[in-house]
Amino acid sequence: MDSSQISSVCEHTIIGLQDNEEGNLVIRVLGISDKEKLDEQGRITDDIVLWEYFMTLDVGKEGNEDSISQAQMTPDNNVVVEMVGDLILLNGDTGDIIWRQSVGYDADIEVASSGMIYVTTYDQNFLTCYAPPGGEVVWSIPKSESLFKAEFIKIENNELYVDYADYTMTIVYDFEGNYLRHARGGDESMDYPNATSNNNLGGQLIEAVFVDPGFEKAIRDYYGYGDGVILVSELESQEELILKDSPPYKNDIKSIDDLSMFKNLKSFNLTGSDEHTLDINSDTSMFKALTMLEYISMNGTTLSGDIANIKAYNLERLYLEATEVSGDIAHLSNFDKLRNVGLSSSYVTGDIVSLSEMTNIESLYLHYTEVMGDVSSLADMTNLKKLWVYDSLISGKASSLDHLQLESFEHSNSGVN
Repeated sequence: MDSSQISSVCEHTIIGLQDNEEGNLVIRVLGISDKEKLDEQGRITDDIVLWEYFMTLDVGKEGNEDSISQAQMTPDNNVVVEMVGDLILLNGDTGDIIWRQSVGYDADIEVASSGMIYVTTYDQNFLTCYAPPGGEVVWSIPKSESLFKAEFIKIENNELYVDYADYTMTIVYDFEGNYLRHARGGDESMDYPNATSNNNLGGQLIEAVFVDPGFEKAIRDYYGYGDGVILVSELESQEELILKDSPPYKNDIKSIDDLSMFKNLKSFNLTGSDEHTLDINSDTSMFKALTMLEYISMNGTTLSGDIANIKAYNLERLYLEATEVSGDIAHLSNFDKLRNVGLSSSYVTGDIVSLSEMTNIESLYLHYTEVMGDVSSLADMTNLKKLWVYDSLISGKASSLDHLQLESFEHSNSGVN
């Protein structure tokens, strides 16, 4: 096969089309060992061929003109290609078939760093995601009146760009098949569909895509992921993330929005220090979906938002001191298991009477806040050991809490006397 018969070269793989002596069409996928030598001589010779996979087709048969796609290499150096309507994964070392799936003619293929295979076809599904181990469909988006004639797919900035409708429009999806926007053409008033997932796989094989590079670096170090692929399912299984004493790159974390992938997280700590506040461009809405949390500490950060966004009703310890968090302290009355509360130097307001029935609380830090109320309303909090309300609007008689035998009661520069 000379260079004129080569339709594409992908790293160590060649795709070619060649007529045989019987007038049929032979389509070939070759594994090669020396691409530089091929470039020099412009011809495939036996000494650089590792393996060959081919099909022989009848000339003139419908679809033969688009009988093979561009090949793509997977992260583990296998080869994925569409041949005569079948998506085929070939062993990169031997050329043996690992799996094949019927996908339709005229496919275009992209492979993510996770190994996930994304395929558009002209005559079947608009876009489909296949898992590398066995070719299982992870999710798919069918053709419709608004999505048709998919022509080309590429991955850019961790997003999927699909050209369609004779290259007149480009639609953008994330790696989980969620519609993001149109990069070209399209009608934003239309309801473009998201993918339909294969519920048997769920998020097991979806690659985790991080918004914040600093947060990703911290995660890789904390869990020992190194430079490898991180799956969403791996993050969903994590129950603890304590970054309090992490290396200096902790200061590079600018967002905690990636916490949305940690659905079963129980303990989270990311704190600054007296000398350095962590500049975190996130708000408490990030905690809405984290309903399993039992411990939150983000002292010394620029976290903002209303404490009402926190819906983890098994919460036992909450520390949001020296933050920009706001809201009514009455929201804490929803947390029956709360033992330790730190909201000092925040923008939280309200009346402490709303906490009067929270008898599990052991420590309560409300200094430097605009929380108000009479300390006598805490008289039934029999487990309370530490109460700091100095430099606050809280008032009342300190003696009203004598029976609690508090270990620490700080109330200077307040209305408590």
